Amino acid sequence: MYTRKILICLLLITYAEVSAQNWELQNSGTKATLRSISFVDSLHGYVVGDSSTMLKTTNGGKNWLKLSMPKQSVIFRKVQFISKTVGFVVSSDGSLLSTTDSGLNWSVDIIMPDSSGFFHDDLCFINENEGWMTGRKEGKNYGIGIIMHTTNGGKTWTKQLELKSYIQTDVKYFTSIKFINRETGWALASDYFDNFSSTFLYRTDNGGINWNIVNVIKSIPVNDIKLINRDTLWIGGGSSAKFVKTFNGGTTLNYSFIDTIYASQIAPQSGLQGWLSHRKPFNFSDYNKIMFTMDGGITWKEEYRIKETVLGMCTLNNYLWLVGTDGLILKRTPLKTSVKETQEIYSKQKIQLQNYPNPFNSTTQVNYQLPLSGFVTLKIYDLLGREVTTLVNETQPAGYYTIRFNGSSLPSGIYVYQLTSNNINISKKMILMK
Repeated sequence: MYTRKILICLLLITYAEVSAQNWELQNSGTKATLRSISFVDSLHGYVVGDSSTMLKTTNGGKNWLKLSMPKQSVIFRKVQFISKTVGFVVSSDGSLLSTTDSGLNWSVDIIMPDSSGFFHDDLCFINENEGWMTGRKEGKNYGIGIIMHTTNGGKTWTKQLELKSYIQTDVKYFTSIKFINRETGWALASDYFDNFSSTFLYRTDNGGINWNIVNVIKSIPVNDIKLINRDTLWIGGGSSAKFVKTFNGGTTLNYSFIDTIYASQIAPQSGLQGWLSHRKPFNFSDYNKIMFTMDGGITWKEEYRIKETVLGMCTLNNYLWLVGTDGLILKRTPLKTSVKETQEIYSKQKIQLQNYPNPFNSTTQVNYQLPLSGFVTLKIYDLLGREVTTLVNETQPAGYYTIRFNGSSLPSGIYVYQLTSNNINISKKMILMK
């Protein structure tokens, strides 16, 4: 057992050393600020940014080609390609650019008849025809937040939700929108007046016909939402030093602190593994950090440092790409480890287990992730080792699960909950306080 622990530690050290060598600063050929990046596979990717910058690669970033665009001297805020040929770009002048031939030719459509003063921060297409977009407008004494929908590839748009307020702290500007399928999607909205504004998480289950506030991220102005599946979401960005995740589609939110750093961008690889980019708080440092988590944001580890500010991130097939100021394009390649090393390093980390809240009064929610299917047991014990109850005792496929434990009939104290699957046992403590 002692030898095995030493071996695991050595492998983890090796992993940390190797990971730092798998970062590649790519030659973008520009000093323009780059704001968004989209890859459709490990080779084909697109980047957009200021000064009508549009870059394309067909070899994983070894070479970037600057494309000629029909719009000049504007900011391209967001790009999304849904295939090697079909893609969309949002422009700062209120127009949508679309291509069906890998960027050789572009059509330009006005998003709104009166697009003056509107900013469109995010878009989400689920196929070449249907997509959604957020919008915001700051007037002299009012603010407007909108969600728009298209069914013809952006040729025409309809407003699904428009919120207007003449009270600054009641304004809801929509900044991020994501759909898992054509029915279910989420959007973030806040007044973004200061660093203590609450963010409202909206959800729809009928394609945006109805949008409802499913939860409120209190006193945290975040502006980036990423989906792992219809239950697991990562939420971050903005000027927040907190990271938020949910395992049940937003009904319950789990918070974790990231020291004093600001998470400007987030990029999940799975429900529990992924990256965030550190933004300088008040210029206290002369570098930014790229942080990595293996436990859903409970703990973060620094992986890389850069001078530039990251403004866009994306993951695909275990690759990570980042873009930002001063023409930054940064790529992280997957680690090349043996199957045995991978199992040794990740066997226990991949099966994740946590409960929230903890301590709790009467009821708590137990969340866990299974990387592989198998027979699963989840049991509760007291400190004397006596079994209190069995919450799960069945075969389950890989995925993310949530189950509620009701301890209202138990006395206050410390209890142990244990998850067993594929010959791996993980135990943690929970505190019942009445």
